[in-house]
Amino acid sequence: MRDWALWDRVLDGGWVSLNLAYLVYAISGLFRDMLRLRLTLLAATMLFIIYGVVAEIWSVFWWNLPVAAVHSWGIWQLLKQRRAVNLDAEAEAVRTLLYPDLDRVSFNLMWHAGEERTVSDEVLIQRDEPVDELLLILEGDVDVDVRDDLVVRLGRLRIVGEMSSVTGGNATATVTANKSVRVRAWDKEKFARLIDEHPEIERAHLRAIGHELTRKLT
Repeated sequence: MRDWALWDRVLDGGWVSLNLAYLVYAISGLFRDMLRLRLTLLAATMLFIIYGVVAEIWSVFWWNLPVAAVHSWGIWQLLKQRRAVNLDAEAEAVRTLLYPDLDRVSFNLMWHAGEERTVSDEVLIQRDEPVDELLLILEGDVDVDVRDDLVVRLGRLRIVGEMSSVTGGNATATVTANKSVRVRAWDKEKFARLIDEHPEIERAHLRAIGHELTRKLT
């Protein structure tokens, strides 16, 4: 009987809800998706609130109420962002092939920070001069004049000006549009602000650059 009485006191004291809260809180560290992370943290916070009520520890109850409100607001904002995602088939293809680790919301921010334009027989980047833009070839080809005896032709879904977008250095090659070329262009300063505000975009961009450099070296 004494053991059952002890167990009843444990339950009455909120032991289950407290330990479940810690368990859910620990599991939240496994999620990279921000919406899932927010939902898990909200679940843990609600369990802490239940514990505060059952155990009559009112400081736990009151402190977790604003935390629950913050997570609820964050979930609402994330759902709004996901509903606002506007990617056409081409943008989805770019995300899948070049930025597979970037979720649709973050890629949507990156994609719409750039602008699309068509150029013809135009020098896009000049060797030894500052690079103002990061370019993604959507249609057509460009000639990359690495040195006098080496010209490389790059086509669809190749990235140009990628190193300058990270290092800020001058161009190491001249890039010229071969006839008509459609590109997606990101202003270098605007792109730098974007990756400062969204580290997940920076990580995905660095991976894309690594892949692009590997392709150029092989």
